[in-house]
Amino acid sequence: MKSPLEHKPELVAAIGLLTVRWAALERQLAQLLELILESWGTGEAIYYSLGNFSQRIDLVEMTVLRAIREERHKKIAQALFTKIRRLWKSRNYLVHSHYVYYENLGPEGRAGHVTHLAGRDTSGEIRVLRGTWRTRDADGNIESESGPEKILNKGFGYQRRDKNGGYTIVPVNKGTFLNHAQHVYKRSRQVWLLDLSIRRRIVKLARPPSHGIPPPRSPRARNAVPKPPAGG
Repeated sequence: MKSPLEHKPELVAAIGLLTVRWAALERQLAQLLELILESWGTGEAIYYSLGNFSQRIDLVEMTVLRAIREERHKKIAQALFTKIRRLWKSRNYLVHSHYVYYENLGPEGRAGHVTHLAGRDTSGEIRVLRGTWRTRDADGNIESESGPEKILNKGFGYQRRDKNGGYTIVPVNKGTFLNHAQHVYKRSRQVWLLDLSIRRRIVKLARPPSHGIPPPRSPRARNAVPKPPAGG
């Protein structure tokens, strides 16, 4: 079965941008861990060997905070990791949730939703009535309905579970994903700046590197610094 979002290619493209920027953020975190551990390849292997992002960010934060000498720099780094965790939670809702097409109906704004759309874009035709579902089968035939009612608003959203076991539908649009992708880029760049500050000894480590800060990958790049994340 296809996701309802597939009927809006711009939404699928926006989710794709969010996904690749998140991958770039994780890459920056893995490189930061390598820098602190002074072991190129090992730090990255350790980072990606952990099963979920919660474990990964905990490891990077613990390692970085133990390594940084000055308290003021520790607080700045800790605030950055806190922001990344918050971003991770909202990113998970956007990427991993179940999406539906919804309509709010009548003066009381009663909400309903459909479980899927037919093979073509029928979002403008599907009507949700008095909280019940009006769906179409594989041939596009209407399976159930109970009478027309005024549509107040409609669109796509994801289902978010509440503490009582029910759920609410959180509306989304293209801007939702693009805005989140921009926040991911900003955090990725801040991780890169922290990495760069350590390399240039602006942020000093509690224990100086035993053989100096190792070059990234190649002996010819001994004085090189990591490139900033692409995008903007």
